[in-house]
Amino acid sequence: MTELPDGTLLMCFHVVWKDGREFVSGSNNRHGAYVLRSRDGGETWGDASQLSDNNLGETALLYVPSGKLIALLRQQPGDTALWQMDSSDQGYTWSEPRRVTGPRQHPGDLLRLADGRILLTFGHRRVPFGVRALVSHDDGQTWDHQHGITLAAESLSADCGYPSSIQLDDGMIVTVYYVARSLGPFHEPSLNERDLMGPYAAAIKYSAADLPHAG
Repeated sequence: MTELPDGTLLMCFHVVWKDGREFVSGSNNRHGAYVLRSRDGGETWGDASQLSDNNLGETALLYVPSGKLIALLRQQPGDTALWQMDSSDQGYTWSEPRRVTGPRQHPGDLLRLADGRILLTFGHRRVPFGVRALVSHDDGQTWDHQHGITLAAESLSADCGYPSSIQLDDGMIVTVYYVARSLGPFHEPSLNERDLMGPYAAAIKYSAADLPHAG
């Protein structure tokens, strides 16, 4: 969820359907992404609007002080990259999607840092499996792909990621994520499958000063 300056809460959800009916699993499904609103602190929800009905979902949402909403959505099915859509009217209408990440890099989490940069973290579901990050210096208009960040790379499978990040009062950032199968880093690596770690949750703590800066 994200909160607008007037206190309105926005929450994204995504629907899977087939042949015009809601459908939760199987092939040849379609995916749609929507926004719900609450004006009473989350007691009630309504006033839904649609981001996309074009097989995009698992939305990360961020409001920036310029008045823009940024949404990063996972493509599904397909190569499951992240696509960005922007809104200048509090989420009622959205720009055409544009691609941000490579194949099997999803889903995303958005965090506006204290210095105004935007941090995008996402699962990296190809070798080496783990968690990656990108920084934007211009409210999400562009992303610094030249200085991509590897936060974790210990997973033995694509079943990993789904990061979530916060910035602490001292400027440090904490990103949490999960791994289903790994050789570490929490014990001495072993080739014995019985010794494999997983599933587990992990946290990475790092300084915002170490992230890429403009120029």
